[in-house]
Amino acid sequence: MENFQIPTSEIVIPSQGLLYPENHPLKQGNFAFRAMTAREEDILFSKSLLRTGDVLDVLIESCCLIPNFRALDALSCDRNAMLVAIRISGFGSEYKTMATCPVCGESSIYDFNLSELPIKTLGEPPLEPNTNLFAFELPNMKWKILFRLLDGKDEKEIREEEIKEKARKDKLQESVSSKFGASIGNITRIEPEITGKLKRMIIKINNVEDKNKIAQMINIMPTLDTRAFREYIDFVEPRVEMTKVVTCSQCDYTLERDIPMTTDFFWPKR
Repeated sequence: MENFQIPTSEIVIPSQGLLYPENHPLKQGNFAFRAMTAREEDILFSKSLLRTGDVLDVLIESCCLIPNFRALDALSCDRNAMLVAIRISGFGSEYKTMATCPVCGESSIYDFNLSELPIKTLGEPPLEPNTNLFAFELPNMKWKILFRLLDGKDEKEIREEEIKEKARKDKLQESVSSKFGASIGNITRIEPEITGKLKRMIIKINNVEDKNKIAQMINIMPTLDTRAFREYIDFVEPRVEMTKVVTCSQCDYTLERDIPMTTDFFWPKR
């Protein structure tokens, strides 16, 4: 029987390994992987993995060639680079997806070349070598913040909370419908996307390390300070730049928009 070799490749991850401890599998700053095969397509269509939201974690680990690697232990910025590289290996660099123009409201198909996405490197080094620790002082409140960048475990927790929130809303809807025959519509708990991420990222504020107290402090943080903090995070964090200047085919409006990782990204329409 002929010996078939699956193509392999390697990329430099955005963090360059600078934010991992010495014994971490990604410390060298590279991600070695093999191209997607039919096995990975089975993973992408696994109903159980799609239901739990673990499908992309399993996909990364299935393609990875690095010993002792766990997708949840990788920083989110590096995980995105891995997913882009794996996607290119399976479906090519062309990515077509539908998006709505914010001016005219019409939907158009946009074509992105994933192989041309630039990499933003680390804005400044961490507080100590081989750590994921950074510091920032709020311009208004003057609080001294110690924080870290998000990783795969944080993403998993966010997914699990979203599943719980959906179940809570569905149960509430069922209760309202059975009692009053009405729909709750959009009346539900506000999704704390910004504060939720900050609560995971912040390790300490001044000398406060208690998570509940930190959460309370984040909730009263002035907008001026939260915006400055998020701008600093954006400056520090390395990443694949998932943005591109596009022009609406209907009204010719030009804008810079995020390249959406919708279902088309790994489930392109053929």
